Amino acid sequence: MGVSGCALSLDNSELILTAESSVFVVNIKNKIEKGEHASLKINIPKLCKIRRMHLRDAALVGSRLFVSGHRSDLKGNLGHGVWELTRRPDGTFNECQILAGSPSEFIGWRDGSSDIAFSRPHNIALTSNAKGLLLTDIDNRAVRHVALEGNSKGHVSTILYNEGLWAKVRGLISTHEGLAEPSFFGEVGHAIDHSDAVRICHEKGMRTCSPSELRAYNHSKQQPNRKTALKSYSHEAGNFKIWTSLECHSCWLKNPGKCKPAKATDRASPRSLPAAWGKGIYVLAGIDFHGSPTGFSMQTDCLSGEHKQKGVHAVCCPGNSPEQETP
Repeated sequence: MGVSGCALSLDNSELILTAESSVFVVNIKNKIEKGEHASLKINIPKLCKIRRMHLRDAALVGSRLFVSGHRSDLKGNLGHGVWELTRRPDGTFNECQILAGSPSEFIGWRDGSSDIAFSRPHNIALTSNAKGLLLTDIDNRAVRHVALEGNSKGHVSTILYNEGLWAKVRGLISTHEGLAEPSFFGEVGHAIDHSDAVRICHEKGMRTCSPSELRAYNHSKQQPNRKTALKSYSHEAGNFKIWTSLECHSCWLKNPGKCKPAKATDRASPRSLPAAWGKGIYVLAGIDFHGSPTGFSMQTDCLSGEHKQKGVHAVCCPGNSPEQETP
């Protein structure tokens, strides 16, 4: 049996082993109580009513088992996602449902609560409060966060770590050295799409900001009065969102390098994996001042730039538009 994932349950009483199509739950307590299983094999495809699956990793949180992988019963690289199974009182599992992902979609990069796309999610880790899953999404070169609780359950967001690193190292795009001073435009409650944000910034002789610039501005100790003004704006508009310059554009790369331009929105041919995906999908930064006395927290979602959403505003940085950044 080849094992692709190995983890402990949240209470450290069980070992979770993930094989290609099954998950094994092994009781590792010193004493096994009457009626408890010493070990349990869970046939994930059977419970999820999918002919064949290729599993990568799993996490057990209380009575809920979360499994990452993809469907292998379809031609091409389809159906990447996270499934949730519920544990019965007797220790067995049932009620399999898709928590995040699109069971018949090509690889891609889209966040939100529906129409979610992954490239190849592999390893799973729990957040410190066990209210979210962190998945390594290999070909997107990003970490994806999946909410497990409340009204946001199943919502997927992106934790960026690449942000055009290869192109920056090669000098192909600017690193925007120095502290950018964002300017805020747009009426309270106004909804704009990405092209609207680009146009507004262009009319002001500026450009949309990158996520890294917003983070640098947030962490800077310079000119705190500017953050105070930003916080006042946030209180007027409510916690708001910002279209950034970063496109959620990626591809399958055998070796380090730069992706080719995506030719079609959110599609990649399963017969041509080097083709890039994510055209027209941009990072939307959510700004939240709650719980941060000196700055803001920022959630980043990869969403279609064509969608107008309330609470989204144009935030512009000085300078002309550089070559489009891509992760």
